[in-house]
Amino acid sequence: MIESVAYHEAGHAIMCLQVGLKFNNVTVMPKEESLGNVKLSKINIANHRLSDRRFRSEAEKYIQVALSGPITEQLFSQNDNYILGSSNDFQQCFSVALSIFGPIEVAEAYVNFLATHTKSVFLITSDEKPEFTERWDEVKILSQALIDRKILRYKEVLSILTNYSYLL
Repeated sequence: MIESVAYHEAGHAIMCLQVGLKFNNVTVMPKEESLGNVKLSKINIANHRLSDRRFRSEAEKYIQVALSGPITEQLFSQNDNYILGSSNDFQQCFSVALSIFGPIEVAEAYVNFLATHTKSVFLITSDEKPEFTERWDEVKILSQALIDRKILRYKEVLSILTNYSYLL
């Protein structure tokens, strides 16, 4: 079980790096309702509109970060269903998407679009055979470090990935 949680949280952290969001730490230590988390600042969704490009760009980053945990856990477990512990991640996605688009059908389509894009960061699908990307290799490295150390600060994550970059 800790491996699944580690892949989930490593997915969030790697996506933060991918989209340029800093985080305080990533952990697989259970707390309250979660088995692990990535601590990053919350997005203020009040009083923003779709026409606000800067907000929309930031909102997309947060949605992708929220989606990346369930996606990497799903890829690790090779299970077609998302894990029940991911409900908070999906709740965050839809909350942000609804604040931008309003109608639930549009917000759902937007989240589904971003989920497909987010999954392609870790897995490239083609007619022949799906291939994992370098980002997936980073998830594997980081998940192992999380299993070993339980909590990693942002700079430690960067150091781990830099030290193992020859593997990528």
